[in-house]
Amino acid sequence: LVTGGAEGSGGIYRRAAAIVRELHDVDVAVICGRNGRLRRRLSRLAARAGGRLAVQGFVGNMADWLRCADIVVGKAGPGTIAEATCCAAPLVLTSHLPGQEEGNAGFVISAGAGRYAPRRRDLVAEIRWLRRNPAALAAMRVASAGLSRPAAAAGIAGVLAGLAAGGLVPGGPARGGQGTG
Repeated sequence: LVTGGAEGSGGIYRRAAAIVRELHDVDVAVICGRNGRLRRRLSRLAARAGGRLAVQGFVGNMADWLRCADIVVGKAGPGTIAEATCCAAPLVLTSHLPGQEEGNAGFVISAGAGRYAPRRRDLVAEIRWLRRNPAALAAMRVASAGLSRPAAAAGIAGVLAGLAAGGLVPGGPARGGQGTG
């Protein structure tokens, strides 16, 4: 599964084309998000790929796609990583934005839940290696599941609600006698 988040960014076309061209026994699904131009380009490639390339735009069932994937290919965005780990999906990260996403890539790789393949030939080599090493792929799946925090959003909302109730968040109840009347 190749993805670039809701905006379909990160060199998806070139990566998907390289996988289809180099790995003849691999089926590829690409989620393009809202990127209509990318979806049209990949649809033309899919027409020549002999049924090995499925192209989708924005999907409302991303978790289903992630659970079905042997490998998730994408950039080190926090949304992709969070969703993939909640679905115990092994990751091959292809890029990261400077700063915060660089730490994301290191976190995933050091945990054993993913690998880093910045160039297309690296990506093809990683997928080929993982297909030949099912034990390594299974270990990545276990490590990915170990990183998941499926209740994180609810926990954060609870903390924020508690802070707002105590007046510690802008817009929360007034504190220290500073009423509104």
